[in-house]
Amino acid sequence: MINLRKVGTIGLTSVLITMSLYGCTTNEATTTTTSSSSSTSSSSSTTATVDVDLDELISSLENGVSLELDENDTDTSYDNDDTTITLNGSSISVNGDGASASGSTVTITKKGTYVISGSLSDGQIVVDLADDTDEVHLIFNGVDISNSTTAPVLVLSADKVTITLADGTTNTVTDSSRTTDTEEYSAAIYSKEDLSINGNGSLVVNAGYNDAITSKDDLIIVSGTFSITAADEGLIGKDLVGIAGGTIDITATGDGIKASNDSDATKGYIIIEDGDITIQSENDGIQAENYVVINGGTIDITTGDGAANSSVTHSSTDFGFRAGSSTSSTSSTSTDSMKGIKATNVLIVFGGNVNIDSEDDAVHTDGAVIIKGGDLELASGDDGIHADTLIQIDGGTVNITDSYEGLESTQIVINNGNVSVVADDDGMNASDGSTQTTGMGNTTGGTNSSVKLEINGGTVYVKSTGDGLDSNGTLTINGGNTVVEGPTDSSNAAVDFDSNLTINGGTLMAFGSSGMVETPSSATNGVCLLLYGSGSANQTFTLTDSSGNTILLYTPSKSYQVCICYSADITTGSSYTYTIGSSSTTVTPTSSVYSNGSSSSGMGSMGNMGGNSQSGTGRNAFK
Repeated sequence: MINLRKVGTIGLTSVLITMSLYGCTTNEATTTTTSSSSSTSSSSSTTATVDVDLDELISSLENGVSLELDENDTDTSYDNDDTTITLNGSSISVNGDGASASGSTVTITKKGTYVISGSLSDGQIVVDLADDTDEVHLIFNGVDISNSTTAPVLVLSADKVTITLADGTTNTVTDSSRTTDTEEYSAAIYSKEDLSINGNGSLVVNAGYNDAITSKDDLIIVSGTFSITAADEGLIGKDLVGIAGGTIDITATGDGIKASNDSDATKGYIIIEDGDITIQSENDGIQAENYVVINGGTIDITTGDGAANSSVTHSSTDFGFRAGSSTSSTSSTSTDSMKGIKATNVLIVFGGNVNIDSEDDAVHTDGAVIIKGGDLELASGDDGIHADTLIQIDGGTVNITDSYEGLESTQIVINNGNVSVVADDDGMNASDGSTQTTGMGNTTGGTNSSVKLEINGGTVYVKSTGDGLDSNGTLTINGGNTVVEGPTDSSNAAVDFDSNLTINGGTLMAFGSSGMVETPSSATNGVCLLLYGSGSANQTFTLTDSSGNTILLYTPSKSYQVCICYSADITTGSSYTYTIGSSSTTVTPTSSVYSNGSSSSGMGSMGNMGGNSQSGTGRNAFK
């Protein structure tokens, strides 16, 4: 386990993003990120190119990353000797050293602890230390401060400022919508330095101008109860946003939580250790220019109008010649990004409960998504989980209840865990976007050897209107229990691959139409059967051996014409009976891949046009 406060401690040597993950072919590319900031008064857009070694970054994160807190982050103490600042409507009184008041502005110039209470209208608390290596501790002991022209709380110079929300207090900071071309301080609480917030009190932030809480360095939330409403972003830490605990409720017109540094490969990241976080955002829920690590907590995100009311539209032209022979496109009536969690390079989940209802992708990275634990409940108007390079699931639970495509990446590797996908198109799609099938088995651009879909363990369930398991490269099943409720139309397949399908272990039951059935290339340590027969929705399929022992059993929620079965309990030369409803057929496989029928492919019918979500679940038992 490594502790990070600044990602520089992992010692990245930034080169180029590679796709040489776990032995795949190297393709060098440079990550180019575009960031924009906007307010009611102005907007700007900049493009920065950051070179990151993705393999090295993943290796640094996979063994564990925790948020490191220092003693000042967690210090909530104060006493009667500390300087007190009393807010009196339009004036301020100071009792003690280190601060001075002028009209409705108080300026703190020396290190120390300051206890602040009272209400202030159109005023400001400023921290501007002469020695920027010193730290300041602000105690919000029942504060209500507003400002119509600038940031009510402003940190200009210090090493770090810690705000403690005193026990039992409610503290409110409000700024107003305004029109100005010169406003630099774009948040109600704005800090140019490290900012930490702790305590057992409450903080209400009404950010009418732009952002709620911004640090141009690190922003750490240790504890407290937060109610945040923002005209743009909720929480911004340029270099780091770290959340150790607390209850945080964010309603944002922009992003909910954001790490915005896109010019330094060692910064721009988010670590969530614990806490209860609720985000309703018009743009991304959580967004990091580098990476996101989730170790625990409960995270509930809704973006845009949610999955059910998504403005993201999909179109496809299916030629009907073979599975996967289609072109598709995605568009939206909005140019805004409305993803649940988005990271430029890596998202890694070690634990916690993550619930996302997103108008766009629920989870998205330009690099890799790695899930080692936790419970993810995802509903998406587009992809459930999208990564340009790698999706790797090593544990935990991933339940995608609504999506256009469930999992999409160049490489999809499932080593363990429980994975359930419901998709209007492909359930799992391994593709790098460089190949396009054009019908009659022809593929433009050839098969990319780096593209793969691999299942090594865990429990996998896919319910799709398009292809169930789809790889534009190789498809390999080495272990785990996999069930696919695939398409009912003849232009898609429960299992689709461009290079080869190899089965070496585990169990597989893939139900679908017979029009585009593809035969596995090889099977070892067992036999793969392609068994034809019409089954109605909710009609049980059972495979038994000659002694009547059940090997495979499942009740699909959709109609089917063929089942692709694999189990180590199936051997050549032995007889097996499969029963669909009251109809039984006995087969005796003579090879490791055996079929008792053939595909009914031909011109077929027009394929899935998307948008037809299936409902219901099946029942299964693997013996």
